[in-house]
Amino acid sequence: IQNVTLSERFSPLLGFDATWNIKGQGLITKIEYKKDRSATLSLNNNQITEVLGNEWVIGSGYKFEKVKLPFEKIPASALNIRFDLSFRDNLTVIRKIVENTNQATAGQRVVSIKSSADYNVTQNLTVQLYYDQVINTPKIATSFPTGNMSTGIRLRFNLAAVQ
Repeated sequence: IQNVTLSERFSPLLGFDATWNIKGQGLITKIEYKKDRSATLSLNNNQITEVLGNEWVIGSGYKFEKVKLPFEKIPASALNIRFDLSFRDNLTVIRKIVENTNQATAGQRVVSIKSSADYNVTQNLTVQLYYDQVINTPKIATSFPTGNMSTGIRLRFNLAAVQ
């Protein structure tokens, strides 16, 4: 045996996810706290590599029951709008057993923004507009801050309802 790995993931450790019925519409609220840890014992070099992570997710949304688009052939349908904001903190520590030293080797703070709007065009076809952005800020000086953004339109065709 060269490596032994222990992984723990509480996703979510604490969470609240509710849809509130307001005048026939639905207000969506979401709060989550996630925690994970992975520890790997390497018997080749007598060290433990530990990866720790914490994440907070705050989300909100609204469901409009009957929305009519300005196209004649498309019937009125539900429109779902969602917005999620998450804050994640990662840290990687190498613990050398023989030397009795601990050293942070990697880590980052990640801010993620996710938003979307879904509309059912027909029973089988759903159109989604989405926007996702991720901003990484490293905890060590050898890495650079990065950011990624994606946005677009998704078409989802459901074959389960096709007869």
